[in-house]
Amino acid sequence: MNSNTYHPFVSVCIPTYNNAPLFERCLISILKQSFSDYEIIITDDSTDNIISDLISTKYSLIPNLKYFRNSPRLGSPLNWNEGLRRAQGLYIKIMHHDDWFVSSECLKLFVDSAVSSGAEFVFSNCINVFPKSEKKHKIRKSVIHKWEQDLELILFNNFIGDPSVVLFKKGNVLFDDKFIWLVDVIFYYEYVKNLGIGGKILHIDEYLINVSAGHNHQITNTKISNEVLRFEYNLIDQRYFHKNSLLWSFILTLLTFENRTNNKNLKFLMKMLTKLISKIKLWI
Repeated sequence: MNSNTYHPFVSVCIPTYNNAPLFERCLISILKQSFSDYEIIITDDSTDNIISDLISTKYSLIPNLKYFRNSPRLGSPLNWNEGLRRAQGLYIKIMHHDDWFVSSECLKLFVDSAVSSGAEFVFSNCINVFPKSEKKHKIRKSVIHKWEQDLELILFNNFIGDPSVVLFKKGNVLFDDKFIWLVDVIFYYEYVKNLGIGGKILHIDEYLINVSAGHNHQITNTKISNEVLRFEYNLIDQRYFHKNSLLWSFILTLLTFENRTNNKNLKFLMKMLTKLISKIKLWI
């Protein structure tokens, strides 16, 4: 199960943390894929043995499945990076353990699109699955066109969504562990910027991934505080805008009023504000 001689086209990386039923749903959706030239990299950050027991009792004979138990536990997003480091595929497909493919043809469509276009960064639409409802997330072509002209747009609005909707060629860019709330947009920005001249991105205008949303087990619903938001926006301002951006000054000014609102309202306010700013950038 841990052979180092197999070099697949795609490494499907599942950073997992407890919750065996959701993990197994994700794993089954991968095993059902019609495209077969892949390996499965499971990096387990669980607090118990529920994932390792499931693997050993039901999935230990799968030849392209590689299971790694983190000791000590790494936390998120370092657990995501552990999968990237261990991946041997030409392309990487992260699948968060609570997300799953819409159908058995989805991975093939990701791969075929990347190969036919030569794209190094490919992303699709998704279906956000809430506890009692679903909502389709479609990315407009005009937004993608503007992003190709202005890479900073992703820093104001995560129009791509969850990392599970992305397929990318293996490279040197990792998820920045200084971030929690904005970790995915920072990765998207750094990865695409790192492609440089001649690098290609591609949007697949189909719904290929079911993304769990609004559940209590998710990191973004349990670790986000006003202090985290303020720290991350400050860090982005210093790293990318050098405190010269009027838009970021506006955001950071709002964050100083954290004591006048509760955490839920602040997150909603920041989400609406960044979406508004992204729309302004689209008009410029």
